[in-house]
Amino acid sequence: MTDTPALTLSYQGIVRDRIGKGNTAVSADGTLDGMFAVTVGAGSGNVVQMELRRTDGGGTWDTLSSTGWWALGAAATIDGFLYNNSAAGVNFLVNGGNTFYLFASDLSPTLFPNGKQFSSGSGSPTALGEPSSTSVPR
Repeated sequence: MTDTPALTLSYQGIVRDRIGKGNTAVSADGTLDGMFAVTVGAGSGNVVQMELRRTDGGGTWDTLSSTGWWALGAAATIDGFLYNNSAAGVNFLVNGGNTFYLFASDLSPTLFPNGKQFSSGSGSPTALGEPSSTSVPR
């Protein structure tokens, strides 16, 4: 990778069931998940680890089975196959101008309401529905 691309994160709503409740639950569980679109700026690289967290401490999702946090799903399209392996890990290429989607299992109907603050683990937090700058590839 020559340049780490800038990424923007935007909340899309609770619209699909793609991921389960658990640190390696990488399949649907019957409950709709919070969905986020990630748009890639200029540059390209491989995504090998991701973390999404609420800034109020109300939830963290990631792609590391060793942390105990619930799995964070990722796919090229809303209904496309998940990039995650059976241990929730990811390794996929992103290119400037592309968009991919994140899926986080919803514990309750109040987990993803408008106005809640999320952070990608880098950069400033953002209210749901507003884009934020984030960096994921390593």
